[in-house]
Formats: sequence, structure tokens, C-alpha cells
Amino acid sequence: DIEETFKKIQSHKGVIGVLIINKQGSVIKSTFDQDVSLNYSKEILDIFPKANNLLKVNDNNVSVKLI
Repeated sequence: DIEETFKKIQSHKGVIGVLIINKQGSVIKSTFDQDVSLNYSKEILDIFPKANNLLKVNDNNVSVKLI
């Protein structure tokens, strides 16, 4: 169940919040307020392709996936 998983992630030591977005960056679920959620979403969409490209430089068979 997604709610149970969401709560389990949130309960881990050091976790300050949980954010679920789709590939377009729309917020699906978040423990942050709306402004913070949107800011994190924009940052994730900016970082994701860069991280994927960096990994491909080191190993062309590796890729980053949003989960």
C-alpha cells in the first residue's frame, strides 16, 4: 500500500520529508508545503538528466530511474 510505504519512509531517522512527483514534475504527494514541494520538484527535474548523463559517461549500461 502506498500510504504505508509513504509513512515507513517518513519514519526513518534523518528524513525531513517525502515528495512524490511524476515525470513532468507535478506533485503527486508531499509532506512539504506547496511552495517547497514545487521548488524541490523543479530541482529534481533539473538534476535528473545531469545525473543520468554523468553515469552514462562512466558506464553506458547504467541509467537513473525515477521510482
